[in-house]
Amino acid sequence: VVMMHKPIGYLSGQPERTGVNKNSYETCASLLNTLNFFDDSGNSSKHRRPSPSKRSELQETVWNRKYMKFNGPRRTLSGYAPAGRLDINSTGLIIFTRSGVIAKRLLASNGSKQAVEKEYLVRVAPLDPNGSMPNDLSVLLGRGNMLKGENRPLQPLAEASWLNESQIRFVMKEGRKRQIRRMCKELLGLHVLALKRVRIGDIRLSALPEGHWRPLGKNEIQSLIEK
Repeated sequence: VVMMHKPIGYLSGQPERTGVNKNSYETCASLLNTLNFFDDSGNSSKHRRPSPSKRSELQETVWNRKYMKFNGPRRTLSGYAPAGRLDINSTGLIIFTRSGVIAKRLLASNGSKQAVEKEYLVRVAPLDPNGSMPNDLSVLLGRGNMLKGENRPLQPLAEASWLNESQIRFVMKEGRKRQIRRMCKELLGLHVLALKRVRIGDIRLSALPEGHWRPLGKNEIQSLIEK
């Protein structure tokens, strides 16, 4: 299991729409190469190997390649699929796995006991240039909200709060297509300027730079299974 800081302009998976030229966009999987490996002690693999404290944890995955297989001239990690998605204009944490158990857990719907909480930081502006920001976000915490074109209500968010005058923190388990952008527009009258996922369960993005990835440690993987 590995985690990546997805940059803007990359697809989390393959294009869903028919007629889309798949060669027009690169997927996040193309960034899973040896140059973009990141040791969270602060060292990129293209400069040096992980710090001694991390080496024992990673040696069976990256350096011995016992569980990780790199293919092609770009030495790209193979066989891993994203467990979840972020749209092409969003950034942040995305997890890749070869484990069906973990993928099922991360893709579980909000109604499932296995659903995993996710946290987002969202910078917004009023749709109306002369409008103002709504102080009250409680509508997001209530039941019965519907998005256009759907026939089932949204699940209430776990948390929704202002971090500053232009940024909202969302904590939620549901994950419909472009859900946050649609909620901001339809329920709050806001346009999303930037969206970043910073946490999945107990896994935090922390200092991982954009476009880089690292394997999850044993405790992190266990937290996804047991949560």
